[in-house]
Amino acid sequence: ERAGAAVTGVENEHCGAYHPEVYLKILRELLPEFDARFIIFSHSSRGSDLAPALAPRLGARCISGVTGCRVTGEGIYFSREVFGGKLLMELCAGEERCIITVSQGSFKEEERGETHIGEVRIVKSTCVPSRMKSLESAAPPVEVGTPITEAEVIVAAGRGIGAPENLELIERLAALFARSAVGGSRIVCDLGWIPYQRQIGITGKTVSPRLYIACGI
Repeated sequence: ERAGAAVTGVENEHCGAYHPEVYLKILRELLPEFDARFIIFSHSSRGSDLAPALAPRLGARCISGVTGCRVTGEGIYFSREVFGGKLLMELCAGEERCIITVSQGSFKEEERGETHIGEVRIVKSTCVPSRMKSLESAAPPVEVGTPITEAEVIVAAGRGIGAPENLELIERLAALFARSAVGGSRIVCDLGWIPYQRQIGITGKTVSPRLYIACGI
């Protein structure tokens, strides 16, 4: 048995949708009380927006796109891909506070035993936006089928497939496998052939299927 994580929630009338200015103000006020050495965000559009802006305000380092971690007697090292994934860079976190963004799919979930519920508290915040104004938000298309981050088999399409009509062949190939998904490179997502939720790569999602088939990439 082990204790569950303590959770702190924030109530604010401007947090119904993501607002970078309000989120940044709330985190800047709230996080120092925890005195945490590491602050972790997902390497998503939101995490990539908040982490580098928050780091100088907390006097912290910032390491983005983390795909691995190792602990040695000399310190904690985080790895990230550079030069389009051709090289792997390893960075030492040091002893100071560090903010990292973790690429989705980089770490496997551990099996959990019986866990007790952790402490939950709600903090009320009066932060209001003063420099930014949200104009409009649009929900992304509903993702159909197995999410690419959970798929055991991924068939990915690139511009080399020639035309969006040829995606039918990609989908038919993927359908031969259980727990499969269709993904795509950035260019085919930019062209509108495949939704951005299924983009794979540095600017998309990091995946780790048992089988990956690249077509025209």
